[in-house]
Amino acid sequence: MSFRWLKLFSGTFAVLSSGFVVFVMFVWPFIDGWIRKRRPAGSARSVSDGSRLRPLARHV
Repeated sequence: MSFRWLKLFSGTFAVLSSGFVVFVMFVWPFIDGWIRKRRPAGSARSVSDGSRLRPLARHV
């Protein structure tokens, strides 16, 4: 994937955006913990967020 990324974008953008993705991968557990502290699992907002993720079409 990184080779294709380098072909599609300039070298600087490709390296910086790849670094950003890796940075977010390592920092995400802390971001997730912060979000969970601010919005508990039983809150109405989290319920509405989850219902929005359901697909619109029903598969039989």
